[in-house]
Amino acid sequence: MTQGPQQKILCVIAKLLEEYELCPDGTRELEMLFYNLKQHCDLEYHQVENILKKLKQEGIIEDFEHLSDTI
Repeated sequence: MTQGPQQKILCVIAKLLEEYELCPDGTRELEMLFYNLKQHCDLEYHQVENILKKLKQEGIIEDFEHLSDTI
């Protein structure tokens, strides 16, 4: 089993989190996390949501459930 897709996702998430930390506008930046993960990693919505839930559980990002209606 190769690390290709998983490694790509981790790299994109790391880059997006760096961008997220640079801008205090959490809502707008969090929407971009969703869109960028969907676009660059070719993930379905529920996969992106699961990734962000995991990041929230680890305290890396804050609440994002309110975005589900707009995405």
